[in-house]
Amino acid sequence: LLVAGCTKDNSVSPPPVVTYTVNIKCTGKGVTNPEKSLTLVSGYSGKVIATPEQDYVLYSATLSGVGSLPLEKREGDVPLNISGLNSNSDLEITFLNKNLYTLIKSSNPYHLDSMNVYNEAGKMIASIGLDEEIKSAEIFFVYPEMKRKTITKNGTVSFIPFLVSGNSITISNDVYTITKNDDKHFSMRTPYRILGGVYNFPTATEYVYSRQ
Repeated sequence: LLVAGCTKDNSVSPPPVVTYTVNIKCTGKGVTNPEKSLTLVSGYSGKVIATPEQDYVLYSATLSGVGSLPLEKREGDVPLNISGLNSNSDLEITFLNKNLYTLIKSSNPYHLDSMNVYNEAGKMIASIGLDEEIKSAEIFFVYPEMKRKTITKNGTVSFIPFLVSGNSITISNDVYTITKNDDKHFSMRTPYRILGGVYNFPTATEYVYSRQ
């Protein structure tokens, strides 16, 4: 009777694969790829592409447990690198209107430089004189509170709600068209209307601000 020899199997089963899920939450107008979630194997990295809609920018991307992610750019397809996870996480992405982003991205205050009156042909017909108190007031657009903050020369502080939609800005209940908006200049114009008195015909008033 022949008995076949036996050997002991000393192999060890590999540990189970651990995966984590990144839940993607978006605010504002834009999309992500993947759209809702990203699954990563522990120890590996992945990528989410955030794409704001036209006239929007990527304002922020925050990963729970990690903090704010660095942004290579704010428009187009923006890659967000995800790594170092040790639990399921939330990725919170905020897209902002470009005009709103430009208003809030600097901590420097605006100052009102001039108020100019235009006729319906688009010709400036008058410039309204401003006293020093008005010109010296510091104006900030505060986000996410969405308040326009004004600090006068004597230290008085006031807040007025504002809203930016497309190329329009609403301050309190008044709607203006944004005519210029870059890092150092901001202008907005009222609708054409008849004010009466000297201006007994349709005019629009443009408010011209600047900041350092």
